[in-house]
Amino acid sequence: GDDVLTAPDFIPLGDADAFDSHIIFAAKPFQYGTGDAVEEYLYYMGGNGPHDGDRDSAFGLAKLRPHGFACVRKETGASVYFRTPSLLVTSATLAVTADFIGEGSLRLGVVPDGADTSPPELDLDNSVALTADATDVPMVFLEDADLTSLIGTTVQLLVSLEGEGEVLLYTLGFGA
Repeated sequence: GDDVLTAPDFIPLGDADAFDSHIIFAAKPFQYGTGDAVEEYLYYMGGNGPHDGDRDSAFGLAKLRPHGFACVRKETGASVYFRTPSLLVTSATLAVTADFIGEGSLRLGVVPDGADTSPPELDLDNSVALTADATDVPMVFLEDADLTSLIGTTVQLLVSLEGEGEVLLYTLGFGA
């Protein structure tokens, strides 16, 4: 969907005879595991009857990839290009969390506020394409370019999601 009201349920209700067929309410998520094996755990209560009627309740557990609650999604065969609002640069690196289904790529560019285009070293064409699932990994620019000279200033980020497969961009921020 295009908004919260028409979007698919984050944790969908279970089948008619399931413990979570009528109601779901969640606790605060937390990370479990270390390194590449870390996951977001979200415990929730499910009920098999109406909120204001008779029901049995039980615990459920949803497991998600870290930083995977919402994303910008490029569907198969499409291309997505967008420019962020102005952001304060707080680190020399940009970090992303993204998943790839099939062949796709993610590239970034940086446009200082007040400029019409990116400096050549921080242009989309100078961004090394990310093409594999990643969690909080730094984006790389050719010739080891970084954002050191822009720390404390505001910029807009150019985001390019391309390729034949799907690209899911979950997070984009400074530092890694």
